[in-house]
Amino acid sequence: MGFKKPPFAGNKPGNQTTTKEPEQQETPVVQEKEEKKPMAEEATVEVEEVEVEEVEAPQKEKKTRNSKMLDPESIKFIRQNVKNMTYTEMAEKRGLTKHQVNRTLQYLKEQLRIHAVNTDGEKAYGTKQNKKGEDVYDWSNPLGDTAKKVEKKIEDEMSRPAESRPGGGGGKVKQALDAELDELLGDL
Repeated sequence: MGFKKPPFAGNKPGNQTTTKEPEQQETPVVQEKEEKKPMAEEATVEVEEVEVEEVEAPQKEKKTRNSKMLDPESIKFIRQNVKNMTYTEMAEKRGLTKHQVNRTLQYLKEQLRIHAVNTDGEKAYGTKQNKKGEDVYDWSNPLGDTAKKVEKKIEDEMSRPAESRPGGGGGKVKQALDAELDELLGDL
């Protein structure tokens, strides 16, 4: 049995199909006596016309960005103030977001490390395995001369002080937990 195109395949030449409609058998029609039921009294309802005012749909305000594009002065400002200002403070002064400040610093650090790898070769940094089991450079383990200089420059000029880093022990909750832990350990 071959494949037949369905009847909706189109009217292009060659697409017409001939399908044989099944013969319909006449079925006897049984007529039932219709009973006339009394209808309820017809009621008339008066409808008041109501005026409808056309109201325009409220326009949604477009969110405008509070930030501007990075420019060379902003990048220089970020590099100069990373040690003595928070990311939020730098962002507010320059009209940026704290994410732009963070991304700028991350990009500069990444490019410095790439330069170190290109200069020192494969032995610039030690390696470690990431979560996927792949070997990646271990930035905390510089081996080559350029890599050591790059990491020193990053630490001295492009990183926040340790006490202002997130999760670095600078939070009130962390300090409170550490105080409680010291008290608990003192009783042992």
